[in-house]
Amino acid sequence: MRKVLHWFAMLAIISIGIFLFSCGEKPEDLSKKIEELSNKNAELTKENTELKEKIAELTRKIEGITTIIQAEELQVGFVYVSPIGDAGWSYAHDQGRIYIDSMDGVTTSFVEAVVSFANSPPAPVVVIPT
Repeated sequence: MRKVLHWFAMLAIISIGIFLFSCGEKPEDLSKKIEELSNKNAELTKENTELKEKIAELTRKIEGITTIIQAEELQVGFVYVSPIGDAGWSYAHDQGRIYIDSMDGVTTSFVEAVVSFANSPPAPVVVIPT
């Protein structure tokens, strides 16, 4: 009985060794993976640096716009295509206008029930210099 257990234990150890050896990767496969991961790391590092530069640039632009806005009172105009009433699209926009009007340094004005024509020229676009 002891010999059977001894042979069974030896067979189990040999089987585990063969299993572990056959599952392992060859050194050349590992070196390829290391090279691929190194290249991917270099790409991600470059992309990270580029994104940090873009964030810094956008932060500078936002600070510039904030300075312009803080320098003078902001005047905002609203044009509604229907009467304001107590429900609907124009009412919801007017609620936003009222909230904005309560802010310091902001003045709002509005015109309601403005007729729109199909051949009307497009509205002018206001650009804040940076």
